[in-house]
This record gives sequence, structure tokens and C-alpha cells, in this order.
Amino acid sequence: LHGLDVGSGGKGFFAAGHNHAADVLVAFEAVERRSQFAHQLRRQRVQRLGAVKRDQPDLTAGLDEDIFVGHDLSLRVSFIIRRRTASADEDKKRKTPVKFNAILLDIAEGVATITLNRPDKLNSFTGEMHADLKQAMQIIQNDRGVRVLMITGAGRGFCAGQDLSERMMGGAQEPADVGSSLEKNYNPLLKQLRALPYPVLCVVNGVAAGAGCNLALACDIVIAAKSASFIQVFSRIGLIPDAGGTYTLPRLVGTARAMAAAMLAEKVSAEQAEQWGMIWKCVDDDRLMNEATALARQLAGQATRALGLTKRAIYASANNTFDLQLDLERDLQREAAKSEDFREGVAAFKEKRPAKFTGR
Repeated sequence: LHGLDVGSGGKGFFAAGHNHAADVLVAFEAVERRSQFAHQLRRQRVQRLGAVKRDQPDLTAGLDEDIFVGHDLSLRVSFIIRRRTASADEDKKRKTPVKFNAILLDIAEGVATITLNRPDKLNSFTGEMHADLKQAMQIIQNDRGVRVLMITGAGRGFCAGQDLSERMMGGAQEPADVGSSLEKNYNPLLKQLRALPYPVLCVVNGVAAGAGCNLALACDIVIAAKSASFIQVFSRIGLIPDAGGTYTLPRLVGTARAMAAAMLAEKVSAEQAEQWGMIWKCVDDDRLMNEATALARQLAGQATRALGLTKRAIYASANNTFDLQLDLERDLQREAAKSEDFREGVAAFKEKRPAKFTGR
């Protein structure tokens, strides 16, 4: 990073390459001293900026995803930033899709979709599925292009909870340490979903039972097929609701309904869940995925940084006093107002055009 004098109106802090004195047009970009762009350059260890020929008609020609290209019309220059060249092994690792055994992962158009994929077992949780989910969440969190996470299930069910065949005990065996499984698998996953700085959409395509039910309820927005159902089955096998169920359920439907649902283990239909406020809404089965996909894309096109801050504020309200919540709103609004999306939103409003949000 170099400081350059650009005259009146210049921002005074530029990213420039070693060849900025070359006899061809050399790329550089004006950036704020504390901007995300400057931070990105430092973090990605950009080595140089390539020279650009004046007569090059298309700067994106022949460039792959490792090269960031942009234009600054006000300065009448263009810039190309080439990242550190990856080794053949690194490049292969980056481009080779990760193969999972118990889930599917797709990332497209800003939406990451996790599909629980054990349809013959109603997508019940196993150690293998938890391992897949941990790896998938790491991929999603490292992908700065993801702006929405969508979770659904393959086949006729969403998730039947824990696969009890992994916990079958013989007469002389010690009881399984269920608490250890919660601590190592379920709880970290649920905390990650809550902490993601963008919306998490759950698409319930069938039965959601036990931990599967509570996984769904831990998501930010839940849409379900009319044939779907929600069941707190724990009391049927002598356990208490886990995976956050004793936290989320009473906050969604109130103590009376939560207590009865947990103790009686009765099936709650998707339509009843919608009426109770347990979920956002239910739709006809044949419309579920189309509506969910449209909703995910709608969210991904919004100011997702502000949506993430909204998520933080609403979840914090459960434990805050009114005064503390007002203070939190003040602080988060300050943060939102510093975003590029806020500037774009105001500009679009003044210019009477749709805003083009980037999530920054």
C-alpha cells in the first residue's frame, strides 16, 4: 500500500503495484484508509498490480476468479489485483468440490443450501452427519459470497432427530453419554447458526422430530410444507427436549403450549405451528421449494449486513431490559449507518431506482 498525492479531492491512500512507473497504463485504486478494500489487500497478501494496456478492450478477458478487476471512472483508470499465486495442490484443493456422505452442500447466487441427506432414515442425525455439517459450516463461514443459509431435508422428511441405533445399549452396558454428544455436536452447530451475520432459512419438507424439530426452530425464518409436522418426542424415551428446545419453544409459543408440547409429545401440524407463531408460514407441498428458493434469493438481494444486525437485536431482546435494548439499537444502528449498503439504499431512494445491495 502506498500513499500518493492525487491532488484536490483525492483520498490520499492508494493500493499500487511495484510497476506503477511503467510506460503503460498502470492500475491502482483509491481507497479509504480504514476501508474493507484496504483490509482485504493486507489480509489476502496481494503481491502486485498488473499493468494494463491502453487498447485492451475487455479487462475481464482470460482472468479467473483469483483476479479482482474493477474500474474507477472518476480517475479514468482501471485496476487489476492479482493474489498470491497458489501452488498446484492449493489450486486443486480449492477447485475440487468437497464430497459429503450424509448431507449435500450447494452454494450459488449468494445462497448456501445444506440438504440433510439420509432420506431412508428420515435424515436422522449420526456422527457422520455431524462431521459433514461441521465441515460444511466451515466452508460456508469462509465464503464471503454467502449471504443466506438455507437448510432442508431430502425425501419425505426434514429430520427425525438423533438416530437411536447409534445409542442402542445392551443389558450390561453403561448408558450412553448423551450430554457429551450435545456438547460436541449439537450445541456448537446451533451456536454457529445463531451467530451467522445473515439470515438462516429452514425449509421443513416433512416430519421434524426431536432434535430435528429444534434445529428448525433455531433458524431465523421457518417455512414448511402443509404436510410437515413438528414433534417434541423426547418424553417418549425418557429424555428432556434438547438442541435448544427448552429455550426456543417457550419464546415462540409461550410457556403453556411449550410445556404441553414437550410433556405430551403430540404432533403439531404445520398449519397449527403457523397459527401458534412457531414458524413463519406453511405452503402447499408442491410450492414449497419454489417459494423457499424465491425467499432465499430475495433475502440474499437485500442489505444482509443490516439483516444480520437486526437478527442480533431481536435475539438479544429476550434477555434485555427496555433501556438496554434501546442502547443496543443505538449501537447497532450506528454500525449499520456506516455500511456501503446504507449509502446505496439512500442513493437509490433519492434516484427513484431499485437498490443494488452488496452485503457490505
